[in-house]
Amino acid sequence: MRIVISRFLPKKRYFFPKTQTILHYRISSSAVSAYEADQISPSLETLVKLANLFHVSTDYLLGVDYPRDKAVLDTSGLNKQQLTVLQNLIDIMK
Repeated sequence: MRIVISRFLPKKRYFFPKTQTILHYRISSSAVSAYEADQISPSLETLVKLANLFHVSTDYLLGVDYPRDKAVLDTSGLNKQQLTVLQNLIDIMK
């Protein structure tokens, strides 16, 4: 499997100088540039380090997108009052 993070890494690296990446996470400046240019893919260990550095999931860096279908909740066991409370909470969160 090819790991392609070139579309996502530059967006997150904007506020982080490469020197911080090199010093703290021991990822070379040339490696970060190569990842951004899609010339090489990081190892799994490096991918985890990058995710930790930028406070994102590895899924984000990999471009994994999950469908955002509406959540389904089984309310068959709730009484009328509980359903009303639940609906009020949903309305508040909209």
